[in-house]
Amino acid sequence: MSSKLDNLFVAAVVTVPLALALLAQRAPEAVDADPRISAPIDVAAAAPEVEVDLAELCGEAAATDDGAAPELDVECPIGHVEPAPEAESAALGLVYEGKLVIRADVDRRWASGVIHHTYQDGSFTAWRGVAHERLPAAIAAMRGTSVVVHGAEGRSCVAEIGELSIYAEEFGDIFWSEAEVPTRSERRAHARTMLEEPLALVATLKGAAPCGDGLAWPIDAAPPVTYTRAPLDESARAALRSRVLPLLADEHEYREMAAGYASYLVELGPEEAEESGSWDDFVGRRLEVIGWREVGGPRRLLAVELRDEYVGCGDGFDGEAAWLFEVVDGELRRLPQPGAFDIKVMLDADHDGALEHLSQVGDSLTLAGDVPAKRAFDVPFIGCPC
Repeated sequence: MSSKLDNLFVAAVVTVPLALALLAQRAPEAVDADPRISAPIDVAAAAPEVEVDLAELCGEAAATDDGAAPELDVECPIGHVEPAPEAESAALGLVYEGKLVIRADVDRRWASGVIHHTYQDGSFTAWRGVAHERLPAAIAAMRGTSVVVHGAEGRSCVAEIGELSIYAEEFGDIFWSEAEVPTRSERRAHARTMLEEPLALVATLKGAAPCGDGLAWPIDAAPPVTYTRAPLDESARAALRSRVLPLLADEHEYREMAAGYASYLVELGPEEAEESGSWDDFVGRRLEVIGWREVGGPRRLLAVELRDEYVGCGDGFDGEAAWLFEVVDGELRRLPQPGAFDIKVMLDADHDGALEHLSQVGDSLTLAGDVPAKRAFDVPFIGCPC
């Protein structure tokens, strides 16, 4: 069995040269979001003009006998520097609770060794090691290479890809009676059953600091452009909602939602429709704007979400839409790519201006945006959600 998308990820990682000897020099143990970037999202402050003595910058500004600086060619000679190799966005990998998700399409014949499991607070995990000689060569080659994991709020950490295992996890009412603690044999039997259809092939990540959920990128590829959330107070959010709302009126997703809401009100009947309010009421309550800014750069973005996030089990209006806008010359411009909900990490991995992003809801991770196809890791919930 083979997954084209998983194969793209594996191939993209292993074909990037990985100079582990440079790890200590090239990347810190953990990097927080740049604290210097604090300008409001709709302000494009110009960089101050700074006069630079280029001769001094080159380290060649020895004074002449009369105290004057010599006339110098200000072009600083530098040695040859090999540029970091470029990588495609397919090289992005999901990281869930410190584990790199290599592929969802798992051949159970790769498994080897003892089955391990844990069960606590309604969460059951099971995993088993692999025989590396049974793995595809490209997957086996990933072991020992390094990645940078980009997490929420612009944080990152460096880690080495360690042991591989097949992995499964469930959450909820796993056993018939949660009041009674399942026996050891029951837990072992359930672990074997779960690994019959594992969620993924995963790898541990070893580093000086633990890595949380995020997106992994080959350490020796050109680093991606990273973004972090821009803090917005209530007045700023209200102003941005007022600015974006007229632009949404021209978007087909917005018009489709408005038509769907009108049909929803008809189905409710007059009394319940009056309680639910008009379309403008719905938008006024549910339209969310989230600012994003480029770390160390000028780009400013706005993620826009429209939905009732509490809808479920057949109650409420379930229409939803999301958009991405960019601030250009003080104006909002719609980006030509779909938006997403609950974005936690945003990158431009291949420096083409299009964005890749990681959304997270509970134990569900989704990589989307400028990628060959969506990749997701979703822990099944066992039980009735309503």
